Amino acid sequence: MKRSHLFILIGLVLLFGAAQLYFLAPDKTLEVLRPLVEKVKGGTTSAKSKPTDEDMGPIRIGYGYYTANKREAFTNGILMAVDQINAHPKGVFKGRKIEAVEVDLPTTSNPNDMWDYAKDIADQNFVATILAAGGGGENAIIASAVFEKYRIINLWPTTTTTKLTQHNFKYTFRNIANNNVQAQVMAKVCEDTGCKNVGIVYVRSSTGEELAALLNKHINHLDDAVVAFYQSIYPEQKDYFPIVTRLLTKHQAKRLDAIFFSGSTREAIPFIKMLRDFKLDMPVVLGVSQNDPKFLEVDVNGFSPVYGSVVVGIFDENEPDNKLFIKEYRQKFQKKLASYTTAAQAYDSVMLLVEAMRYAKSTDPDSMVSYLRYGGALAMDKKKNARHHYQNGEIISQDYFMQIVRHREGKNGKQVYYFDTYRKDDECIFHVGISCLGCRESSDAAN
Repeated sequence: MKRSHLFILIGLVLLFGAAQLYFLAPDKTLEVLRPLVEKVKGGTTSAKSKPTDEDMGPIRIGYGYYTANKREAFTNGILMAVDQINAHPKGVFKGRKIEAVEVDLPTTSNPNDMWDYAKDIADQNFVATILAAGGGGENAIIASAVFEKYRIINLWPTTTTTKLTQHNFKYTFRNIANNNVQAQVMAKVCEDTGCKNVGIVYVRSSTGEELAALLNKHINHLDDAVVAFYQSIYPEQKDYFPIVTRLLTKHQAKRLDAIFFSGSTREAIPFIKMLRDFKLDMPVVLGVSQNDPKFLEVDVNGFSPVYGSVVVGIFDENEPDNKLFIKEYRQKFQKKLASYTTAAQAYDSVMLLVEAMRYAKSTDPDSMVSYLRYGGALAMDKKKNARHHYQNGEIISQDYFMQIVRHREGKNGKQVYYFDTYRKDDECIFHVGISCLGCRESSDAAN
């Protein structure tokens, strides 16, 4: 064999060996790195294939609420919407029905727990999820990261932290006022009622701290108002004596027109009760998380300490279409609720998804997202004219308002407390017995 032929033969052998390494090495490398990839990403390296419209089976939607006190109303709102859609001859579209499946959620804010729960949910071939995850927003963010990979649309009807939509998740939306919107609405009440000196008390949690900071900014931007007291409390704090005594001292030195509270119902109720025990009767203004039946069901010797409190509202029970929703809810479940906000949020979430699917004529998440993000939609009212536009996962055109805790006499003579929508031209925002702000008559006449 000529030397030149030998070199050619050796070259071919080397080329063949290099080709084997090129084509086989990637698979071998992935096999070695797969456990590490799974550990870092918190899931498998490839999501299950999603059902296609050709499957023509039921459209699976996962839902869940992390706490027991609102779970029943949330579930009923979901089922009420599903039953209405499935009763339609065309279903969602082409006769397809919805299958709503309740999923488990962690009751803690441990990131590892939420990873595990989110992966289990993602493996169930849902087109979308409607979840109230708790954890101050961290759980929602973690789950959104998992669902992003699986291309699952996820709606968050209770998560208010602004951080949720700062991650540019493609498939993540919320239908509730974020903390910045709430702070603006709460500050507007201060402006309308003529508050001069106010206090802010907040719970040391991610949501509590964020809402308080935004509220502090918006109130201090008002012409005549100033935040004269700014203090924190611990989550689920038992003893409110120290902070209330500090409030009393500040109030005696510089009268506080109102207290703005940023925290959950479990901290708000005992805090307000101690305020009243100390004869501090200034109004308390709170965030949307107080849209909770427990907030209205407090009874101390026949009277509620939260009477006269003002809460951010997202569901006006006096609005005609909402009255019809309440009537249908009572007829279907044979039950009255102190607040229908949670049920309405769940109902609207299902209707939002249905409208997106009908518009897209598909359950493909990218087609649905295109409509949700750029087309503008929310649950249809009875006249099919409720339109809300989303931008980066946020509702940007929905009206938010304030609700005042009022009372009326029930059938047995017992006082019944309820949320009543605040109107700027109310004769007096706060009833007699609570410091009167925003009154058209003089303060002396009102009290």
